[in-house]
Amino acid sequence: MEIMKLIKESLGIEGELDEKTAKEIIQSLDNDIQKAKDDQEQLEKERKAEEGREWTDRVVAARGKKQSIIKARAKTRQVKGYSAGRLARLRRLGKID
Repeated sequence: MEIMKLIKESLGIEGELDEKTAKEIIQSLDNDIQKAKDDQEQLEKERKAEEGREWTDRVVAARGKKQSIIKARAKTRQVKGYSAGRLARLRRLGKID
């Protein structure tokens, strides 16, 4: 009954509190508590999703560097067999860097 006493004091109700009003107050408190829990869970999900996105961005950046190195080596292997005149012509045409 301490809860009822605290509710009366916080709402400023003098005398007895009827059962219907007490149940409504308790129900509204339960709803508020559930809403607060749901909000907290949503914030936690958003935080975890943000961490996942950050991790993905770091992995993509790290793999991107490795991919560019692999690509450059493959390009070098391809161009290795070309003669100097052919390379000069391809550069003039803008087909290679």
